[in-house]
Formats: sequence, C-alpha cells, structure tokens
Amino acid sequence: MIRYILVAICLLVLIGLWAPLAQPWLSVGPVIGEKQLGLRLVASYLLVWIPYLAFSRRPRASRFVNLTITTGSLALCWGLLEFVALVGLVDYRLLILSPGGGYGEMKPWENPWNRVDPELIHIHRPGQRMTGKTAGDLVGTFGVPQRRSYPVDVQYDSRGFRNPEEINRASVVVIGDSFVEAGLVPERELISSRLGAREGVKVANLGQSGWGPQQELIALKRYGLQLKPKIVLWFFFEGNDLLDANRYQRWVQNWDAAMKENHGFLTRSFSKNLLRALKARLQRKRGDSEEGHRRSGRFRLHPEEPIYFAFPGVPLSREDEQGLAKTKQILAEANRATHAGGAKFLLVFIPIKFRVYRDFCDFPEGGYGRSWKPNDLPDRLQRWSGEQGIEYLDLTEPLKRAAAGGGWVFFPDDGHWNGQGNQVGAEAVAALIEKNGWLERSANYAANYTNK
Repeated sequence: MIRYILVAICLLVLIGLWAPLAQPWLSVGPVIGEKQLGLRLVASYLLVWIPYLAFSRRPRASRFVNLTITTGSLALCWGLLEFVALVGLVDYRLLILSPGGGYGEMKPWENPWNRVDPELIHIHRPGQRMTGKTAGDLVGTFGVPQRRSYPVDVQYDSRGFRNPEEINRASVVVIGDSFVEAGLVPERELISSRLGAREGVKVANLGQSGWGPQQELIALKRYGLQLKPKIVLWFFFEGNDLLDANRYQRWVQNWDAAMKENHGFLTRSFSKNLLRALKARLQRKRGDSEEGHRRSGRFRLHPEEPIYFAFPGVPLSREDEQGLAKTKQILAEANRATHAGGAKFLLVFIPIKFRVYRDFCDFPEGGYGRSWKPNDLPDRLQRWSGEQGIEYLDLTEPLKRAAAGGGWVFFPDDGHWNGQGNQVGAEAVAALIEKNGWLERSANYAANYTNK
C-alpha cells in the first residue's frame, strides 16, 4: 500500500511540475527561466525511477545498480557533449538555435552568426544570408500573444551590411541601428532603398542591429566616408541609443568579461542551448502576460488589433543623462568628420512607438500608457544641434500624421517601424534634402520614382 501511495505522490508531483507549462497553449501560464526548466527536467528524471524501484521484481541491489549505471551513462554522454564545447570545438548555438533568433530571441552581441570585432563588438558576417520566420521582438521579451510570424529574408554585402549589391561609391550613407537594418522589412521597402529610388542616387545602408553611437561612429569612419558620400544621414533612436552608449563603454573597459559573457563556454554549452530552445518552444504560443497586458493599448482607428509598447515614456534617468553626454560628443565628432570629407551631415531623430501613438490609443486599467509621459529629449537634441550647427530632423510629427490617418507605421508586436514607417521616414528625409538642394537628381529620376 505504501508503494502505491509513493507512486501516486510522484505522479502528482510530475503533474505539478509540468502542468503550468502546458498552459501557454491555453493562452495563460507563467514565464519560466532556463534554470527552473533544467531543475524540472532533473527532478522528473529522478521521479520516473521511483515506480521502477518500488515495483520491479529484481533484487533491490540490482535495481539500484541499474539506476546507477543508467544515470552514469547519461552523465558520461552529457559530459562528452559539454567537453567539445568547453575546448571550443563545437558551438551548440549554431546547431540548436535558429539564425532567425538574432532578430527576436537572441541579442546581436551574443549571436554566433555575427562576427566578433574588437572595435564594433559585433557585425554581420560578409555575404551572409538569413531566411525564415520570426515573431515580433516583444513576444518573447514581454510575453505578448504571438498572432503572426514575420518572414525574414536578408542578404548582407562583403562588409556585413544590408545592401543588395556591392557599393564602392554612394551619394548617401545611412548610419543607424536596427531601424536602419530593419530585419523584418523587405529590402525594397527599406528607408535606404526608398530614398535611393526617390532621388535616383546610390544609397549605402550601414545600419546594424544592436549598435550604439560609438559603433556607428567607427562604421562611419571605417566604411561610410570611404564611399565619398555627399550626405551622411545619422539616425538616432531614442529608445536605446543612450543605453547602448553606456553599454559600449562597459564592454571596451571589460573586454574579456564581456566576451566570456557573450561567447564563453556557458553560452556555447549543450545544456544552455537545449534549455534555451525548449524555453522558446514552450513560450512561442504563450498568451498575454500581465506585463504584456500593461504595455498594451488599443489604436482607436483599428481597435481590433492590440498594440504593444517596448520603450516607456518616462523622464531621462541619471544613466540616460550620462549616455546623452557621450552621444553628443560622438555626434559632434561625426559631424566634423563628415564635413572634413566634403559631405553634409543630417541628424534624424527616431521616436519610440509610444510617442507616436500615445494620443491615438486607449489603455487598459493599470496599463502603463495611462501614466507614461514622453520626455523632452527631441527638443533638447534640436536645441543642441542648432548650437552645434548640425542639421536636425525629428520624425515624430510625420509619423504621428500617418498614425492620425489610421496608418500602422510600427509593427503592433515589435518595437520597430514597418514598411510604411520606412516610407514616411524616407519622404521626410528626402523633402529636407530637396529643400536644401543637397543632391542633384540623376537623369533617370522620373523613370525611377515619379512614374511609380
């Protein structure tokens, strides 16, 4: 009788361990960490042995010998799998995880498909192509429902940038982060592609996901100015560029520690990546978490589609102010380097989604949108740019006008602008370029753009 009670207890414990993780498919359920998932697997393995130990007719000693041999064999195999990662022969990120994770599930600086660079930290590998599907980046980050998957088809040139062909000379160079690279947006809809088509000139896209101001300055000097541009467009995203400026400073000051954290044995290990893949699989169809719900809103012109906000509308923190001071120094240096190369420099401000959609959304009870208030960063940058003699363009109003007309200029479940957002940005930049007379359109301008 005691054995039956013991087995029943084990069964109940197993159900208690895994039942909550089955709930994501029912649109409820908690987020679970990789460590907790690993502990559940180990506990489950031990629990399934209890019925064997309790009911097998083999001698007790034989039962425990079988347990020991089986567990030891599994541990030996596991150890061999980990050993090849420890000595650097295998990186299980390349075998277990999907390259598409670089756009949503994996940060660019830890992505093994990227190349480590001592100055840039990371950059896409030359000639690399990535295809597949991925969820919006807020699905995994904040636990919002996955209602769709976005196709990914990106091709990088010999320098590691998203250009459809090799570019040796360009009239316009576009510097920025993931908003310029735009991994979820087809190549023809990129801001660089639209601008090139409108002006009839060659435009080089030097955007790279995960970069901050320091890396963008290095890219400008290493790659951009070598193309002899007439215009350098520097896109500043308010959501994380200040954070990236501080993060880069920490990376270069603690290079060995940063490399260990992002590419060391633990990140390459079989265990880590197996658990990471299982976690992603379990969460792929999760329902709306509490955090996701609080970050949501309803666009009044399209109330059937919830919209989610990654970056808050809050005052600048002390760390933000430090990042802003670094960023101003970098922008000033970029402006000087650009003018020394005989080109014009334009600083373009990219607002967060909340700044654009705040006035057009209703927010749930307890939602962050009810209390968030955008800060004055765009005005501060505009004043500073005027003092420095830097041409400045704030994309907030053009994007808000598009939103006011019912337009989706950002992906609902991703922090980035979509193809229409790229179009709005391209038209605003082109209008300023044309107003200032910075470019002479090529002879085939009308055929390339106006007749479309």
